[in-house]
Amino acid sequence: MSSSTTLNLYGNNLNGGLPDNICQHLPSLQVLNLGRNQFDGPLPSKLWQCTQLLYLTLEENNFNGSIPKKIGNSTQLREIYLDINNLTGCVPMGVFNMSSLTTLNLYGNNLNGGLSNNICQHLPSLQKLNLGRNQFDGPLPSKLWQCTQLLYLRLEENNFSGSIPKKIGNLTQLREIYLGVNNLTGTIPDEMGDLQNLEFLSIQQNNLNGLIPSSIFNMSRMRGLSLTLNQLSGSLPANIGLGLPNPQLLYIGATDLAE
Repeated sequence: MSSSTTLNLYGNNLNGGLPDNICQHLPSLQVLNLGRNQFDGPLPSKLWQCTQLLYLTLEENNFNGSIPKKIGNSTQLREIYLDINNLTGCVPMGVFNMSSLTTLNLYGNNLNGGLSNNICQHLPSLQKLNLGRNQFDGPLPSKLWQCTQLLYLRLEENNFSGSIPKKIGNLTQLREIYLGVNNLTGTIPDEMGDLQNLEFLSIQQNNLNGLIPSSIFNMSRMRGLSLTLNQLSGSLPANIGLGLPNPQLLYIGATDLAE
């Protein structure tokens, strides 16, 4: 199978572990999709031997252990899906040096540690970053704005603390932000209102306080807004329906807001 470019076994009931040298005889492999099976054990440590690999999909299995450090050597990778497994440990810094990467999905594991401030410095093409439902902690990276092409940011259900970086307002391409169920403090930055392409904003169940920037209620593309279970105060604009003409989900309760 040395000339194969695609191996797609998605959505079966296959089980067992993967050999470390799975890529040794697949030098031309570009797509590896083993998602939604019952594979277990560690991720192959020599995935980097698939030097032409573009798409790696191993989500919804039972893989455990850490993400191999040398995965960062797979410099052609565009999309990584390792979500909904049992992976542990920190994310290797090499992952954040993969300049071709457009999607990084590590949702629903047991990954921990902090995120470097400059995780976006070498990810100029990143569009989707999903690290939700893990055990990451520490502050949100202050230079997320360097991911200038980012469309979807999911960091919910972790242990992030500190404030929301003001320069998040520079990510003008963003469509969806999920920061709920963390330990974030401080106020919602006024700059959040600069995200005029935003459709979903979820920052519920943190320790945010202060006034909600009025500009948030003037984001015409907003379809979902969840601010509940914080310590926000102030009052809602009387003309909220004009600024948010297409709301599908609006959760603002359990705060100190007045009508």
